[in-house]
Order: sequence, then structure tokens, then C-alpha cells
Amino acid sequence: SLGAIQWTFWEAMMLNCYATGRMPYISDQELFDSPIRGMFHVVGWTIAVPLYREIQFYFAHRLIHIRALYTYVHSVHHRNTDIEPFSGLCMHPVEHMYYFTSIAPSLYFCTTPFAFVWNGIHLLISPGASHSGYEDHADSDQHHYLHHRYFECNYGTTSFPLDNLFGTYRENLAPKSKEYHGNADGVGTKTAATLDRKATLFGAPEWDHVVFHLIFCIFFPVLLGLVLVNGTTLSEMDCHILTSMVVVGPMVGATLLLLLKSWTKPSSQRYSESLLRRALYPFHKDSIPSSILHIVLGVAFGIVPAYHFIHMTLAQPDQGFYSQVLASSIS
Repeated sequence: SLGAIQWTFWEAMMLNCYATGRMPYISDQELFDSPIRGMFHVVGWTIAVPLYREIQFYFAHRLIHIRALYTYVHSVHHRNTDIEPFSGLCMHPVEHMYYFTSIAPSLYFCTTPFAFVWNGIHLLISPGASHSGYEDHADSDQHHYLHHRYFECNYGTTSFPLDNLFGTYRENLAPKSKEYHGNADGVGTKTAATLDRKATLFGAPEWDHVVFHLIFCIFFPVLLGLVLVNGTTLSEMDCHILTSMVVVGPMVGATLLLLLKSWTKPSSQRYSESLLRRALYPFHKDSIPSSILHIVLGVAFGIVPAYHFIHMTLAQPDQGFYSQVLASSIS
């Protein structure tokens, strides 16, 4: 899938950062020189990676459910309303980029390449289990199945009760839930049938989706690829600009396109809802502190690592995030 292809690029970029000194790592020899310490290091990171992913997934996933990113990015994944294992990595390329930010432990800590590869394997395989359907079998995941049916609940997993903590937990397929305390519109039988009919990749895209994909799925990614393949040396400012266009651009562009589309419609067809609802739905009724908390954490977990990683790959070895911030703070 496109997810496996994009992960190949992430893996190649990380190995390049190891080879060029942009990112330090613990070699096999260092592990063998201190077997007890090496064992604890390998076992510790093997356990820590899935646990980190559980927390990262909730906040990054919730961020892409804000209407702008959901409309142009995450809605592609939600065309699967009756999920099965192959639905897991069926995502928009921009969503893949935010999804793969789970490599953050290998980006912000000096670990072994094994920890990074193990993270990648977990990223590629685990969606198959979480999208294995509602049926009663060994790998069934009813929690995430409900998320695809109702889209506004169960953003995390059952390992950490973050959905229970923030009121986004839904316990069954019934339209009315005793547990859910969010503010999304209910999804009844009629609405569910409409969503099922829209669960297709066929049909002409709307103009705003064409613009979004031309800019953020073709132009900037191709430009990034050309710079990396040709080994073009960029100034520090140019590195930040290109990284921003690739990583932050989709979020800003989606918001602007959503607002522009709403104002280009005839007045009789414009949204009869507030600007706040248009921008933040289904979290438009959350308190201001709650909204700020989740947006900040979503950006921190889902966007910032991608920014640091791509910038580190583009910049000179001594100008990347690890060299300038982490290494200097350690020394």
C-alpha cells in the first residue's frame, strides 16, 4: 500500500541520518560490550514503543478529526465503514506522514536502529489487528469498529482509558450511548446508510480537493524528493520553509480551503453554522482550555516530530534538531 511505500522513504531517510552523523545511535558493539545494560535497553524499548504509540495515537488521531483535516485527509480512511484488516493502512498520504510520527522515541533519544525498525514493523502490522472487525475472534477490535461506524468516538485504544477520561468513549452500536459525552451529531440508521453509499473511491472530486491534492500530495512532496535525491544544499531558512510546506502546509491549507469553499457557495447554500463549529467540529462545544490542550498535544505528537525529522534530513549534519537542541543540552 501507499503506507508501506511511504514508510520505505522514512526508513531510508533515518538510515541516511544515521550514516551521515545527523542522528547518533547505539551500535551492536556497544550493546555487546555491556550485555546486561544492552539487554535492558533492547527489552525496555521493545516494551516502550507500543506503549508510546497508544498515547500518541489518541492525540494525533483526535487532531485529524477536526473538520478541516478530516475533510481533506482523514475522511479517505473513513470511507471504510465496515472495516477489515486491509483497511488499516488505507490512508491519505498526509495522514501516513502524521501516523509515522510515532517514530519520535528514535528521533528524540539515542537508541539502537533495532528500536526504530521495531517501531516501523509495529506501525505497519498493528493496524491490521485494530481493523479486524466486530466479529468475536481472537483479534477482533470492537472499540475501533465503533469509531469507523460513528467517527466521533473511540479515538484511542482500550489499553489506555483516554477515551473514558475525555468523554469520547462509546460502548456499543446503539445510536444512543450512555458513555459518550462528546458533542458530535448522532449517527442514526439513515445517516449510516448515507455514509455507506459514500464509502467509495469512484466519482469526480470537488475542486477544493483537487487543489489540496495538487499542492500537498504532488507539488511539495515531489519538490522534497528532488532536493533529497539530487543532494541539493539548502540554506537553513530554506530548510525550514520547505519542511513547513510539507508538514504544516496541509493543516493550514485544509483550513483555508474549507473556509473559502463555504464562502464561494450561494448564500442559500452556505453553512448555517458558526465559524467555530465549521473549524472545530466535532469538538466545537468543548471548553477553551480543553480545545487548546488537545490541539497542542495533537500538534506535539502528530506534527512536530515529522517537522523535526524532515528538517534534520534536509539540513546540514550540524544544523538538525538533534545536533542543535538535544546534543547541546546533553553536553
